[in-house]
Amino acid sequence: MKVSNKIFREIKRYLPFLVGLLTIALINNGLNLWMPKITAGAIDSFTGENFKLTEVITKMVLISVIIFIFAVGQSFLQTFLSESVSRDLRKKLVNKISDQNFSFVTKMTPEKLLTILTSDVDNIKQAVSMGLVQVFSAVVMIVGSAVMLLTTNSKLGGMILLVVPVVAIIFANLFGRIRSFFKRAQAVLDRLNKVIKENIVAAALVRIVNSQRKEIEKFNDQNSQAKELGLSIMRLFSGLIPIIGLIANSTVILILLMGGKLILNNEFTVGDLTAFNTYVAMLIFPIIMLGYISNIINR
Repeated sequence: MKVSNKIFREIKRYLPFLVGLLTIALINNGLNLWMPKITAGAIDSFTGENFKLTEVITKMVLISVIIFIFAVGQSFLQTFLSESVSRDLRKKLVNKISDQNFSFVTKMTPEKLLTILTSDVDNIKQAVSMGLVQVFSAVVMIVGSAVMLLTTNSKLGGMILLVVPVVAIIFANLFGRIRSFFKRAQAVLDRLNKVIKENIVAAALVRIVNSQRKEIEKFNDQNSQAKELGLSIMRLFSGLIPIIGLIANSTVILILLMGGKLILNNEFTVGDLTAFNTYVAMLIFPIIMLGYISNIINR
């Protein structure tokens, strides 16, 4: 918690900039949530024989252009914010390290300091550029999609929302297991940097004592460990997408079965059915993003 508080203090100076970025993200997500309603209205008006093609195209093109402009602006501002934060962090770290004595550097080890200045700062940069905005956007999309589902049809929407805790439990279990792999991967990265540094700094000595084979074996050992950890993480992720796909497809089947009956009873429209399918995708995808972003923040 203390580390998190220090990180957030570092980005406090960018608070007005961050508020503007979150405002853009809110507008962008709100427009995305409105699009399925326009599509639903167009489908229903077509079946009701009062379809106005020009009006529908104008609305969709206008909203698409606005979404594109805001998305480009959001991407630019996110990149600018993350690079500014990483630049300031590296500058402070270098100034801090330069004030330390030789024993501190020896105790910390140069490879550890190199990892801090590169990999660790990049993780913070990712947490700032993707974490803060994406978490905010994901929450907006989840809440907005849930509201849209319930307002369109509370009975069917309530059934669909039961999927959310199931997906959340799956992600909590998966990322709880993955966290330990990332900790081990960070340690392996430190050791790999150490081996590389030693071979670069002491290249002449390695040749003199003819220890090339030994050094190659040391490097291959650490490199293989990094590879195995990466594969272990990917194996855990490989089972995630099919499970989420199964849950998402099950909700689509439920919508088709229940929605079809409601349409026959004139309690639902074809446009509402189309919008429901879109809102389900909007509901599940942010949960996946939250799981991924929470992992970056934990790192």
